[in-house]
Amino acid sequence: MNSQYLCRSRGFTLVEIAFVLVIAGLMLGMATIAWKAMRESRQMEAARSHLDMANNCLLRYALHSGKVPPHSPYYTDSCEAKDAWGVKIQYEKPPPADSAQSIDATLSVLTLRNDSGDHGGVAWILISFGPNRQQDYVRSGAVCDFTSGDDIYAFVTANELYQLVTQ
Repeated sequence: MNSQYLCRSRGFTLVEIAFVLVIAGLMLGMATIAWKAMRESRQMEAARSHLDMANNCLLRYALHSGKVPPHSPYYTDSCEAKDAWGVKIQYEKPPPADSAQSIDATLSVLTLRNDSGDHGGVAWILISFGPNRQQDYVRSGAVCDFTSGDDIYAFVTANELYQLVTQ
């Protein structure tokens, strides 16, 4: 009888091993979900940071010259950056895109449309295409519509520019 008892007490049963594996799998699954959410949050923060850096570069140009920077050559040569997903940040400004406009009452502007409504008087918009790496916003004339998709953007209004330049 003792030999039979010794054989049974030497190891774990299959049910016990399966139970431990299920618990370990659940813990690993929860950790993976949390890691992915944290990673996406960090990428969003990095994209916003890259937008802010490009925006500051454009603001420096505007402060020194008193004009809205042209798309080319200034933006592409001096300020163009990539977002957290490796996609070039887009620079939208009112036409003409490749010439600098004076920051005064005649400055042409864009309208930014998002979930909270229309925001007029926008001098420029910088756009990251977000996690899906695809352009989701739609530009129709002087309106940039961000009501759908995951694009991340930063913008400067003509009023903000005018106040900075005239100080």
